[in-house]
Amino acid sequence: MDLLSTSALFQDFLAQRRYLRNVTPANIEWYETAFKALQRTHGANPPLTRSALQAFVMDLRQRGVKPISCNTYIKALNAFCKWLQEEGHLGARLELQTFKLEKRILQTLTDDHIQTLLSVKPKTFDQWRLRCSTRVSALTKP
Repeated sequence: MDLLSTSALFQDFLAQRRYLRNVTPANIEWYETAFKALQRTHGANPPLTRSALQAFVMDLRQRGVKPISCNTYIKALNAFCKWLQEEGHLGARLELQTFKLEKRILQTLTDDHIQTLLSVKPKTFDQWRLRCSTRVSALTKP
């Protein structure tokens, strides 16, 4: 690791992402949020080692952060670590594995539910308008 502090390197990373990669302000905020979370665990200039990053993830999980949220932090920090390696600040790339998440399947309507919805007779103007708009949108979809 170079003599520059981790925080200074992170600011360089953000500047390159902003001006050379043209990432959105939302992405910059995402990177900053992940780095601030890492700083909460390891201080202002967190060490960038595999064990420090793993300790960060364990700290997140112990605080009750859900795996899907941990994955967002991990992905942001992986991007930072990849940049560090590409710029020559790290000899070998550090990369944490993301959590495997369960796939949630949305419940769909049964044929009986759809029949019930279609059999409703509108009584007010708003109900008629809603019924017409849903039928028109159903006809225009590919």
